[in-house]
Amino acid sequence: MKKIIDEYNNIKKPEELYNFLCDKISYGYKGNDNKLYLPSDKDFNKVWYEKYTLQNENDILKNKVGNCYDLTELERTWFIKNNYEIETYFLIVGTNKKNNYPTHSFLTYKDNDEWCLFEVSDEKSRGILKFKDMHELLKYKLNIYINDLNLLGIKEDDKEKIILKEFTKPIEHISAKEYIESILK
Repeated sequence: MKKIIDEYNNIKKPEELYNFLCDKISYGYKGNDNKLYLPSDKDFNKVWYEKYTLQNENDILKNKVGNCYDLTELERTWFIKNNYEIETYFLIVGTNKKNNYPTHSFLTYKDNDEWCLFEVSDEKSRGILKFKDMHELLKYKLNIYINDLNLLGIKEDDKEKIILKEFTKPIEHISAKEYIESILK
């Protein structure tokens, strides 16, 4: 584990962090039962809401597994440590009932006069993309989210309930429900 922590601590540029995360961290999550869940597990999506626990930086590096919630926090740690201006955002379809629509968190950072989307966990839109302003970046990310929801058959009424919200660092080791509630309060 010391090797991966040393490697992470020696990263100097966002592009190096991006490559490190793509190469070293698999998509998945740690459950409250200490099991690591990967997309190949038959119950991966089924038990996520009840089992998921937000990992901290060392957990992610040790387990080499994380989802968008986890990776956004690992990215937050690195970007703050390296003196970047950042903002983190969360996407959810805000219904009053439990829904099966995915949620997503992501990090943005300022590089000179441009805002950059730093996206690792969403494999369909992975990369570091630069935008002239935050409005353009958020519009782009919202359209990606809506397209993903359309593929899942989102109801037209629910499209108007999409929430895009900036959030601050949540408490470590909380459940999915606690994570979502802390952002939406």
